[in-house]
Amino acid sequence: MNKKTSLLVLFTILLLCGGCNRNPDRTDIVITGEMKNLEGVKVYLQQNGEEIDSAIIKNGKFSVSGKVWNNAVADIWFYIADQRDKTISMWSTTRIFLEDGYNYKFLANGRQQIDDHKYTLQTNSPSAQKYYEMDKKARRLSSDYGALVRKFITLRRSKESFADTVLYNRY
Repeated sequence: MNKKTSLLVLFTILLLCGGCNRNPDRTDIVITGEMKNLEGVKVYLQQNGEEIDSAIIKNGKFSVSGKVWNNAVADIWFYIADQRDKTISMWSTTRIFLEDGYNYKFLANGRQQIDDHKYTLQTNSPSAQKYYEMDKKARRLSSDYGALVRKFITLRRSKESFADTVLYNRY
């Protein structure tokens, strides 16, 4: 090989090795949160069904960390052991897109915001922000769909018959 070809091959190998180091398969991540009125709630960080870390909310704050798959989704579980309010589930989960080198912070004011997924995610990761917005929209659409199904069931249970011919004649 001539000198130019050797340098080109060496440069290509160095470029590939350098690129691999910038985007690791697994990365250390820290997720923090400020949660009002959620003292004592246990928070879990899971990925692919494996528990990575957990924390208890104290003084309105929590922090979970660990080694996770990079450029992948993880689950944040909130375990609310107080069963006095039967309208809110004991377990609530949310998904978050994680990537190397970014910050993640949850903000919520009470149990209902966690259960309804109306919390705020502050992050400097564009991908995580887009995933958060997409997840929020998907949950809203799912809720709207559920409301339509409940409305249909209520109409169906009414005394009026909804056979095809009745609907055809009516409309």
